[in-house]
Amino acid sequence: MAPRRLRYFGFYEDLGYVIGEGVKLRNVRRSTSGDKSLVVAYLRAGLPLVVVPGDIRDPLTPAGPMVPGGESVLTDGVWVWPRIAAELVDIYDVALPDDFHAHLSALNFVMPELSADEVRGTFEIAKPALAVQPVLGGESRESLRILDVRDLRENSVVCTVRAEGGVVRAGQRLSSPANASALTVGMITGPAGRLTRLLDGQTARVGLVGPGCDRLVAGVTLIRSEDDPQGPA
Repeated sequence: MAPRRLRYFGFYEDLGYVIGEGVKLRNVRRSTSGDKSLVVAYLRAGLPLVVVPGDIRDPLTPAGPMVPGGESVLTDGVWVWPRIAAELVDIYDVALPDDFHAHLSALNFVMPELSADEVRGTFEIAKPALAVQPVLGGESRESLRILDVRDLRENSVVCTVRAEGGVVRAGQRLSSPANASALTVGMITGPAGRLTRLLDGQTARVGLVGPGCDRLVAGVTLIRSEDDPQGPA
């Protein structure tokens, strides 16, 4: 059976999150659909994964109202979003991804009931993405930021990634805080076809191989392992 996969919405770069593609809130798609009130109510009814006390300001209108508990993280067991996402949809007509909206429609905009064990299980899957990512000190090391998980299997995964801190090459070994075993970079595919390396800042689709691939989620950063036989590029 394929490992369970969570989807993420509303973790915009303006809010300080690293999940997803670092999209700026001002650049997102807007929608004025007639079911906005149902969407907002659904997002507000999400089950808490992470509770963050205190208020945060609306990132698009710094002088605007504060959002109580806006940094808290909610879920319905399939999708995960920050508490402030409901207010962004309500105030600015921020559109849900089409597959998220279809998911809500299929549920008739009624939040499903989850047991405490189901919520805990969802948190364990989301935890690597929600954790604070390591800050590289001293000499920068090549790394891959996971932007999206495409094809997840037990010992292999295809991801959309962005290279950071240097050149990442096929065959390189990378590791993450959530995975004690290093993963090997397999095929790298860019817009023009197959690549042998990914330059700093470039985005591409990459295959990764190794134990623990099922724990990879959007937002995790993989860093070149100290035991990588290729060494720095």
